[in-house]
Amino acid sequence: MPPPDPNADGFPPAFAEAVKAAVENTFKAIAGEKPVPKPDVAHPPTPCVAGIISFIGDSPWSLSWFLPSDTAPALAHKFTGLELTFDSQDMGDVAGELVNVLAGEVVAQLDRRRVKVKMSLPTVARGSPLELMPEKGAGVVRIDYASKFGSFWLQLATPGKGGSALVRLPGA
Repeated sequence: MPPPDPNADGFPPAFAEAVKAAVENTFKAIAGEKPVPKPDVAHPPTPCVAGIISFIGDSPWSLSWFLPSDTAPALAHKFTGLELTFDSQDMGDVAGELVNVLAGEVVAQLDRRRVKVKMSLPTVARGSPLELMPEKGAGVVRIDYASKFGSFWLQLATPGKGGSALVRLPGA
C-alpha cells in the first residue's frame, strides 16, 4: 500500500486521525475519561517529560507525548498507583510505558485503516523547558488536550525531504 498523502502540514491525515482515536481509547482506559481536545493552545515554556516512539512502514514518522511537570505526577499516579515526583527516575519509566501503550493502540488503529506500521522501543526526554526539534522540512503536527489530570500534548513528525532522523533533541 502506498504511503498516505500528507496534508498542508506535511503530515498524513490518516496518521493524525489514528492517533486521535488512540489517545481517546488509551486515556479513557487509564483515566476513566476521554481527554478534551484543545485546538490552538499556546504553552509557555515549562518543564516536561516526553515519551517518544518512532513508527516504520510505508511512511516513517514519530510520536512524542509531552507531560508538563504539573500533569505528569497526577497521571503517573493514576496509571501506576504510585506517588512519583516529576524529577524521579521512575517518572521516565512511566512516560516510556505510557507512550508505549499509546503506540500499541496507534498500531491497532492504523491496522484497521489498512496501514501497516511497526513501532520502535520508546525513548524518554525530560527538560526545563523540553523542546524536540524536528529536522528542517519535517511535517509536524501538534495536538493539545486537557483533562482532570492537567494538560498534555502530542507532537507528530514525518521526516523532511532527504532526511532520515525523525526527531532531534536539543544539542544532538
